[in-house]
Amino acid sequence: MHLFGSLGLILITTGFLFAAYLGYDKIILNPGGRLITERPEFYISLVTMIIGVSSSQWVLLENLC
Repeated sequence: MHLFGSLGLILITTGFLFAAYLGYDKIILNPGGRLITERPEFYISLVTMIIGVSSSQWVLLENLC
């Protein structure tokens, strides 16, 4: 239970920080560059956040049973 909760929190945080960096890179560092959705890193960060949320949901579901 603690393993999946911790793993979910780490994955959510990692994905969010990576997406925040991509936003900062697009807005501040390179405003005329590629769109964020054209970069594969964006989809990696989305998948990481989705896996983290689903891992955390399994922990919540396990606590109910």
